[in-house]
Amino acid sequence: MNCVNCIYRTYFKYAFHMASLLFKNIRNIITIKSVSLRLVLLKFAFMGKKYHSPLMPLAAVMVNAAMSRFPFFDRPHLKCIVETNSCLIDVIEKLTHCNRVNGRLKVYDYGRYALTFYDSEDLRGVRVFVDTEKLKKYSGLLYKFFVKIGGSAEYDSNEVFFEAAGKASRVIAFKEVLVSEEFRGRGTGLKKWGLCPSCKEAGHIYPGVDAENEICVACRDAKLYRRENHGPEPARD
Repeated sequence: MNCVNCIYRTYFKYAFHMASLLFKNIRNIITIKSVSLRLVLLKFAFMGKKYHSPLMPLAAVMVNAAMSRFPFFDRPHLKCIVETNSCLIDVIEKLTHCNRVNGRLKVYDYGRYALTFYDSEDLRGVRVFVDTEKLKKYSGLLYKFFVKIGGSAEYDSNEVFFEAAGKASRVIAFKEVLVSEEFRGRGTGLKKWGLCPSCKEAGHIYPGVDAENEICVACRDAKLYRRENHGPEPARD
């Protein structure tokens, strides 16, 4: 059994470590908070930075609402699934650690304005989506905008923006989900790492019938080059 002093000593080391991380990353933290403020309040500031939708405040509320459903110290395990190729992706990548580069953000263009944050270890998550019944009840403007009644030119982007900022928390809904097994694992997920017998390089190995038939994912799927030159390098002076 651990003694009380040992436990306190461990807590002190942990607190010191967290404080040092906070001090080292204070600039990044301030940047993240300022970006969040721009997304919600400073419309013209982020419109000037190539953000393309008046629904950005709604997206920000959806992200914050989903993240708040998870304990703070479990958030490094979170991954995200998005069901639309829209501004929702921009907000997630600005406000969270999930992005398409590190593999924690997966995008499926189903055209549904919805996102799912889930724990990459136990696969339990929460899906946040726009409830059309709530749209009808609380915002006729957003309902017409979402279901595409009329062309986009008929809607004033400023009016839609402020309507989304004011009604966002009323028109979203939550659903607890258990995602598929293929999404388990941190980062890009569970992949076997090894030496490919085809290209002789180390990488993600695609599982075969047996070990002799296993090749890397690049050799099996990727088509990066039209031609590769495997000849000797030219002599240098």
